[in-house]
Amino acid sequence: MATELLEVAEHRGAATAIDTIEDTLAVIAEREDAGYVTVAMLDHRVRLLGLERRLTSERGAHGRGVAWAPPSRGLGPVVRNDRVAVRVELSTHGEATEIVRGKEKLLRASFRLGMEIENLTLRDLTLERPVIDARVPFPIERWYVVGQAGEPWDGKLPARSTNRINVVGYLGEPVKPGVALDATIGFASLELGASTVTQKRWNEQAL
Repeated sequence: MATELLEVAEHRGAATAIDTIEDTLAVIAEREDAGYVTVAMLDHRVRLLGLERRLTSERGAHGRGVAWAPPSRGLGPVVRNDRVAVRVELSTHGEATEIVRGKEKLLRASFRLGMEIENLTLRDLTLERPVIDARVPFPIERWYVVGQAGEPWDGKLPARSTNRINVVGYLGEPVKPGVALDATIGFASLELGASTVTQKRWNEQAL
């Protein structure tokens, strides 16, 4: 897509290419806010933002600026110890296919664990990724700060601060839409429960 956008910039102007980039960023943000986000989507966003910066720098064009808000979906109850207070919300999407440029594309079953993490201490913390235990594997590929591009988070949380985090990956089995899953999340010596039903599409409930 980057090559195509550079061609657009050459023939129709950088502003048009940037508009196309930001339309795509808005679509990613909408899906992210609905609980559907994958590592591929995050990497695509990082590349688009890099290209937008390049076009802005080289050609003097200006973008609208697409912001990402913290998740609007409902987080669960607070669980705390002497270091952190945590709330979580788990969403999953079942394996499906969609048509992209006239060809069928497989969408692997995926998950997104939304977390709100508060550092209750007077010192900076460096936190490890959570572990998600369920009857199907939940291998974590990335966690990142919501509202940023999607680069991996280093787990550093300053004293008395709160971060919204998304934890994402693909389910270890080809789970179909409509499957109920219960999970236990281990994080910072805490255990939190979460339940989810695999959705058909990010904007479409499972049957």
